[in-house]
Amino acid sequence: MIKMKIPRWLLIVALVASGAGAAAGTVLSGEITGEVNVSVSQPLSVERPTLTNIPSGRRWFSAANDDGTNFSAATELYQGESAVIEVPITNTAEVDHVVDITVTPPTFSVPDGADPSDYSITLEVDGSGAIDDAVRVGANKWKCTIDADSQGTDASPFDGIRITVALGDMVPPGYYEISGGIQIAAY
Repeated sequence: MIKMKIPRWLLIVALVASGAGAAAGTVLSGEITGEVNVSVSQPLSVERPTLTNIPSGRRWFSAANDDGTNFSAATELYQGESAVIEVPITNTAEVDHVVDITVTPPTFSVPDGADPSDYSITLEVDGSGAIDDAVRVGANKWKCTIDADSQGTDASPFDGIRITVALGDMVPPGYYEISGGIQIAAY
């Protein structure tokens, strides 16, 4: 057994310092100001959509916003035609997520005196790859499960959703934009 002698002054300083730390906390309480860079990210993100099943020679456009929660696609369609918008979705979390999908259909004016049901635009949303099929829960809302291993365009077939847009026989021809977004469902 080794005996060490601790100087008395060191022992007193240590005891005072440990007690003083608690006392200094109350003396120094107050406000601290400054800036902290914070980055918030979500585990789900949409990639730039692709339009398929559109007539040959038609131009189209699509985009996804920077935070990966919203998308938009546009193309020219005529009466009775349809297009499919493929929206890849990635999930970087280690768990599945139930999401709310909102799709905003194109709008147009129905002529005075016409039956609005003759001027219909049909939207259907289905899953692709690791994404479960979507279930419609409202006029323009769907829910589906995004699997933990959802890899967007890196998967084959792609992991995401397919939105089919079909114009009725009386819908005027034109350029139509379909936009939408995803968010983790709140319970």
